[in-house]
Amino acid sequence: MENDYFTTAVQSLRKPQDKKKLLQVLIHIRKGIDDTATKSQRYFVLSESSTIKNLIGCLQLENNTILDVTLSILGNCCIDPNFARNAVKLNILHYLDRSLDKYNKDSIIGRVFRIVGNLCENVCSATIINKEPLLINKIIEFLKKACNDNADAAQQPSVATVLMAVRTIRKLLKRSTLQNLIVHHEVLQAVGAVMIKYVEQLEVNINNQNVIEEILRLLHAYSRYWHPNIIHSLKNTEKGDALLYLAKLTTLYPTRVTKIIVNLGRYCSLKSDLPVSDIWQRLMEKIHVDINDRANIEYLSNMCKLIENPSNRTSMEIGDSISQLIALLKNFSTCTDFSMECTALIFSILNKTQYHDALVAKQIHSDIINILVEKLEWVGASSTLAILPNHMKRKRKRRCFETDDPKKLKLIWVISVIIIQKPYSQVVLGLRLLQQRHFFSNVK
Repeated sequence: MENDYFTTAVQSLRKPQDKKKLLQVLIHIRKGIDDTATKSQRYFVLSESSTIKNLIGCLQLENNTILDVTLSILGNCCIDPNFARNAVKLNILHYLDRSLDKYNKDSIIGRVFRIVGNLCENVCSATIINKEPLLINKIIEFLKKACNDNADAAQQPSVATVLMAVRTIRKLLKRSTLQNLIVHHEVLQAVGAVMIKYVEQLEVNINNQNVIEEILRLLHAYSRYWHPNIIHSLKNTEKGDALLYLAKLTTLYPTRVTKIIVNLGRYCSLKSDLPVSDIWQRLMEKIHVDINDRANIEYLSNMCKLIENPSNRTSMEIGDSISQLIALLKNFSTCTDFSMECTALIFSILNKTQYHDALVAKQIHSDIINILVEKLEWVGASSTLAILPNHMKRKRKRRCFETDDPKKLKLIWVISVIIIQKPYSQVVLGLRLLQQRHFFSNVK
C-alpha cells in the first residue's frame, strides 16, 4: 500500500499541482525514501531526468515550506550516484545558488550545504567548483559571518548549519581543488576563525563539540596535502592564530590534534610556527592525573608520534619530561598488560633522544639502567641475545626469548634497541648489570 502511495506521488509530481497539493505530494515522496528496505529502488525511480527536473522546478517556487521539503528530498537522493550525476547535469547547482540569494532562512541554508556535500561523494569536486564558483563563495561568506560576535542572537546560525558548511568544505577537498580552495577561496582562514570562536565558547556550550570535531576532520584532511599556504592561512585568520587554539584541544582530542600537527610538521620550514611544545606539555600534564587510566596509552602514543620528527625534539622541553617519564616507569611496579604497554611506549620515547648526549646523561642520572633491568624481569629470562656490530647490520639479529606473549616481545624489543643504541660506556654498564641477572648470554 505504501509503495502505491509513493508511485502515485511520483506520478503526481510530473503533473501541474497547486501548492497545497504539491506539498502533500512532496511529503509522501520524502516519507517513501526514508524506508530503508526500498530506498535504493526508489532512488532509481527518482533519478529519471524528468523527475529530477520536476524536483528542481520546486526550488523556484516562492514557498518556504515547499522549498524546505524539496531540499530535504534532494539531500537524501544525492547520496545515490546516478541521481547526483543527473542532478548536476540538469544544473541543480545554479538553482541551489539562487535559493541562497533569495532566502536567509537557517534551515534552507543548512539543507543547501548538505546537498552540496552529498554531491561531492559522487561528482568530481572540481566540476562543482567550476560550474558554480559563486556557490562556494557563499559558503565561505556564511562561515565568516558565523564568526561575528557582535551579531544579534536571532541572526546567529545554528550549530547544525555551521557543521554542514564545514563538512561541505571538507568534502570539496581533492588534490585537484586544493590550490583553488586555499588560495582563491581562502577556506582555511574562514574555518580557522570559526574554530577559534567555538573553542572560546566550548566551556559554556558543550554543543560546540560537534562543530569542533568536524573542523578537526577538515584540518586533518587538508594537512595530508602539501601546500605552502596551509600553515600561513591558519596562523592569520580574522580572529588570530588558529594553531594556538588547536593546541588547546589536545586534552579533549589528543590523537586528532597530534595527527594534524605531525602532518603539518613534515613540510613546515619554521618549527616555531607549530605549537609542538604546548601540545607536548598538555599531554605530559594529563598523564600524571591517574597512573592507571587507560587514556595514558593514548597520551603516550601521541607523544611518540610527536617526538618521531627530529626537528620537534629541539622545540619541545623533553629534558624536563625525562625525569617525569622515568618516575612514571618506577610507579609501574606490577606486570600487567596495561603497565607493559605503557612501559614500552615510554621506552620508545626515551629512545628517540639517543643522539642528544645531555638527554642521555639525564636518563642515566635518573637510574634508567636499573629500571631496564627491573622491567626485563617481567618478560622472563633470555637464552640467547647476539648484539651485532655496525658493520654486520645486514645480518639479522638473533633473539630467542622464552615467551610468546606479543606485549612481552614488544617490550623486549624496545628495551634491547635502547641498550644497543646507547653510547659505548652505557652499553658496557648495562650489559654487565643484565648479565648479572642472567638475562643475556653469549654477548659478542
